[in-house]
Amino acid sequence: MRKDNHNIEDRLLLKRACEGCKWSLSILYQKYRKPICDFLHKAGADELAEDICQAVFLEILDEKCNYDDSGDVKSYLFGIANKIKNREITAKNKKEPGKNQLKAVGNIIFERYIQPCPTDALNVAGMVKIVQQKAEKLPAKARQAVELVFLDVNPTKKAAEIAQCDFNTFRNRLKYGLKLLQKSIKKDEI
Repeated sequence: MRKDNHNIEDRLLLKRACEGCKWSLSILYQKYRKPICDFLHKAGADELAEDICQAVFLEILDEKCNYDDSGDVKSYLFGIANKIKNREITAKNKKEPGKNQLKAVGNIIFERYIQPCPTDALNVAGMVKIVQQKAEKLPAKARQAVELVFLDVNPTKKAAEIAQCDFNTFRNRLKYGLKLLQKSIKKDEI
């Protein structure tokens, strides 16, 4: 019950902030600054996290938000942060062509190399070989899940269909298999 009251209060605060109320915006900033920065750090935008976080609230202050009071405030703010993050990455890549570029995939940022080094392919092939060897020692159902998703490169949903298994059950097998793999592979092997 208490959580619902906070959600209603936050929704009202965001609605008022979108209408230009600086007091409401200040309260939302104090409450959501850290979660937004943590989200951005986890997404790989470490150096941009604080700037993007401030940009989220500046967009609200500039009345560029279209909040309709129906959704979760945290999700709405994270959505704005994600859009700004992707915009910043695109702008950064355009400013520095030819350098290693950042690429956002979902909520995670990867560094993409413009000219891959030939030895990188050998390292990846070596890692795949190690994973294949370790996967052979996994229990049958966990091995099947790991092989379908990581070695055969199937999306999890499709892999569950191939395995003729319920999606949640398949996902649990995959998590279990990855946990066992993680324990069995030593850092010096990779």
